Amino acid sequence: MKNKNIHSTYHIFLNQEQGKEKNPTLFMHRKINRPYHIDFCFASKNLIDRIINVEVGEYEKWTKLSDHKPLIVTFDL
Repeated sequence: MKNKNIHSTYHIFLNQEQGKEKNPTLFMHRKINRPYHIDFCFASKNLIDRIINVEVGEYEKWTKLSDHKPLIVTFDL
């Protein structure tokens, strides 16, 4: 995807290396001690330049609904 100039919005906006994410998006079986970052939003360079914000939902708010936390990307379109 990098060759096509498509990138992870999370990693670009938050300047984090893939595999070393500070904000997990999945807690296996809803257990806080089993965090992973497996949810992504990919975008082309022209959309990357229009990102306003990237955030990951809060564990306490979302764990009742899912073992995933949403990855929320806001663009200026």
